[in-house]
Amino acid sequence: MLPIRRLRELHRQHKRVPVSVKNYTKCHVRNEQICNKLTSCKSCSLHLNCQWDQRQQECQALPAHLCGEGWSHIGDACLRINSSRESYDNAKLYCYNLSGNLASLTTSKEVEFVLDEIQKYTLQKISPWVGLRKINISYWGWDDMSPFTNTTLQWLPGEPNDSGFCAYLERAEVAGLKANPCTAMADGLVCEKPVELADSCIVGVLGTLPVNHRFYCEIVRLVNLCN
Repeated sequence: MLPIRRLRELHRQHKRVPVSVKNYTKCHVRNEQICNKLTSCKSCSLHLNCQWDQRQQECQALPAHLCGEGWSHIGDACLRINSSRESYDNAKLYCYNLSGNLASLTTSKEVEFVLDEIQKYTLQKISPWVGLRKINISYWGWDDMSPFTNTTLQWLPGEPNDSGFCAYLERAEVAGLKANPCTAMADGLVCEKPVELADSCIVGVLGTLPVNHRFYCEIVRLVNLCN
């Protein structure tokens, strides 16, 4: 992991090219209201759905279509749900072909969105794969290398079972996770990819895209971004 001092040096060497958002008109009203109230670059940069415009000296909402068609912009991630019946590896391949990965649902906002979307499948009940798998006998980890804390999402009673090495999301009386053999079939999958701004932020500052892009891009946003 790079020290904060080194990140500052890298940021000075590779200034991020500003991304103008003033021509976009499809921002969520809620984000516009929040962003317009932020009057400094640093307070604006702390909000994942806002961006500081240096020329206008104002905080603006990021456009909702940064993720592309078929994706939903949730926080600093783009999420996409598919109802196809797949094994875990085939689900990963599906997401990979869309420039994403199986979703690491590490924020309450992401979890709430996915659970709400699952409820909309009234004709077909889906229990989608997520990017959580068993690393060793007692440790489960997300695909983006984030630790699984069992707080944002929790195991259902009796889970994880001994035969399961990959996790899927079940919404019955209580929503939660179940473990399944990775070769088993699950009804649905959740893909995730970073928003375009996050990618350009990391590549512009670090020159490469690390595995845990969320952490690095958030550091870049907070460390000396407004100087």
